[in-house]
Amino acid sequence: MTNVLPLLTGIAEARSADAVWSLATGHFASLGFSRVVYRLSRGHRDTTWPDPANRQFFSTLGSEFTRRYLENGFFSGSALHRWVEGNEGACTWSWIPRAIAAGELTPEEVETERMIRDLGILAGISVSFPRFHARTRAALGLIADHGLDHDQV
Repeated sequence: MTNVLPLLTGIAEARSADAVWSLATGHFASLGFSRVVYRLSRGHRDTTWPDPANRQFFSTLGSEFTRRYLENGFFSGSALHRWVEGNEGACTWSWIPRAIAAGELTPEEVETERMIRDLGILAGISVSFPRFHARTRAALGLIADHGLDHDQV
């Protein structure tokens, strides 16, 4: 608990979203998640992302990943995206290999998961925040550091 109190104090005193992001990602990195993605969208519809002016996106993954994620709709074809859109709370990604083996994913989701693995993204946690407005969505992806598997997460 004492490790979390300085983090929460820093977040409460932060003067910008960038300051909060820096504090949060530093904390996540200390837990084995140095790769983090966050998105918030307002005016969200079930099948489309809103205008760029109505969304926030933070990532520690660099500009190439961010470009692929935002401009090419890379993430929207994934099983993780489907889970985030249909759920609130947190889940590890350990269910994905089982869902692939059981034939529970669409061909697009299987291909997207293959591309995600090719990027070295093997394990992690998704957090889908409660919807405080019907057309607002927020989600956080904590990507496990290289060498960590689903059991370690």
